[in-house]
Amino acid sequence: MKTTLSVFISIALMLTGLNACKKDATTTVSGRVTDATTGVAVPNATVYIQRRNTSCFSCNAGTFASVKADSKGNFVYSFEADKDFSYSIAAEANNYFSNKPSGGIGIDSYKKNSLLVPLQPIAWLKLHVKNTAPFD
Repeated sequence: MKTTLSVFISIALMLTGLNACKKDATTTVSGRVTDATTGVAVPNATVYIQRRNTSCFSCNAGTFASVKADSKGNFVYSFEADKDFSYSIAAEANNYFSNKPSGGIGIDSYKKNSLLVPLQPIAWLKLHVKNTAPFD
């Protein structure tokens, strides 16, 4: 009986020790890329997962990974988060401004994140100028 109990305690301590050494945990990011003005899905957008070293105040975020959104603007990506980095998500698509320069949208590490990623559309103005009072 004492042998069984000591084996059980030894195994429990080993598993606890192995679990304590683990520094990374799975973070899942899913969501939808949408048009910021209409709320309509943006198909085939490129979604960027960015990370920044938290111990470096002046360091910019760099692209860690990228994933392509489907035809309905949906995307999913899982990764092992490192405790020394903060993560954000940004996107870009044809005829839309990229939100990468703004730093994107923050991600909660070690959790399942469900995000809405709005992109501002690029607009054009078409003018037709007609001279109704010609000089000559």
